[in-house]
Amino acid sequence: MACAPPDPPATELDVSIAEIVRAQRLVVAHRGRKIELRPDADGIRATVLLCTHQGCAIQWDGDGYACVCHGGYFTAAGEPVRGPPKRPLRRLAVRTEAGRAYVHVGP
Repeated sequence: MACAPPDPPATELDVSIAEIVRAQRLVVAHRGRKIELRPDADGIRATVLLCTHQGCAIQWDGDGYACVCHGGYFTAAGEPVRGPPKRPLRRLAVRTEAGRAYVHVGP
């Protein structure tokens, strides 16, 4: 597993809300990073799929997020519960308008 590249400049990701709802967990690649979009009680949640320990890729395992690099594990809400990560997964700001989700992606 490779560590994360440097933060790219801020941009806005534009995705159809219907596509997110249909997929339930839509993973999109944006400038070399994977971002998970999913519906939740507050609207649309956007999570960067990188471990907050050293930037390794993480994956959903049905109950939470696992990092294979160093054994880190996060709850479904992104809180660290096992391994070296001490910070929660990075969430991105999402604005919804006219059936679209606009995700602010930046450093």
